Amino acid sequence: MPPQDWKLRLERFFFDQATKVDGGVPTLLDHCMVSGKEPRLSGQPEMHRDLILSIEKGLVLSASSIVLEVGCASGYVACGLAPRVAAYTGVDMSALPLELARRMNLANATFLEAHGEALPFDDASFDAVLANDVVQNLPTFDDALPLIREMLRVVRPGGRVMLGSVADASKAEGYQNRVREYSQWLTSKYGPVSPPKASKRVTRANRGAGISAPDVPAEATFYYCDYGNFLRLGELEGVGVRIEDVHPLNPYVGFRHNVVFTKP
Repeated sequence: MPPQDWKLRLERFFFDQATKVDGGVPTLLDHCMVSGKEPRLSGQPEMHRDLILSIEKGLVLSASSIVLEVGCASGYVACGLAPRVAAYTGVDMSALPLELARRMNLANATFLEAHGEALPFDDASFDAVLANDVVQNLPTFDDALPLIREMLRVVRPGGRVMLGSVADASKAEGYQNRVREYSQWLTSKYGPVSPPKASKRVTRANRGAGISAPDVPAEATFYYCDYGNFLRLGELEGVGVRIEDVHPLNPYVGFRHNVVFTKP
């Protein structure tokens, strides 16, 4: 059973990760750091571009699209997606990663502190809504349900909602084997990952800005999902549901998928 304060622990995790980023505009590797992504995989520019193109295709985005990302962290998706759309808004529950995101000075991007289950937007405010690598941090489908319903509320009729990179519970064992195999390959090709230390300069700046961490242990746990829950939700809410593979260069194709809802 997850601890009752799992959400605060998760917020603390992302806060602590953000303190490891030094000053200046965050790089792709910095974004990987904050989000807890494998830098030898997600830090590859071609891998990042492949992800952005798959999001653009899955959400049917264009240069005129108005897009919301829930759980944006420091802007791993935003740095690639925002320049391709008319307006991008990113929300996250952790304030410090958002400060890093704002350093990118993306002309058409806004970053706000908010919880996914209580989005501060009117109904039908966006053409498309995305939450990438977010559902994996939620212990149960009941925890994900308010988030999904809020995302559906704020997307316009005919718009799409994407839960990106959801791990298939029915393939958990195979996925774990694949992770081990791929981690070994990454180490043989790039060497081990050196754990970074917190940046004293950033920590001082954050204290001066009044940003504080939740007083709980940092913890981010990986959870699998029963895809049947998404299909049943689609029937209940009267929305279309499509489950598709993650982007082609992702080594976990077949084990992780994008869940795409289409609002009537």
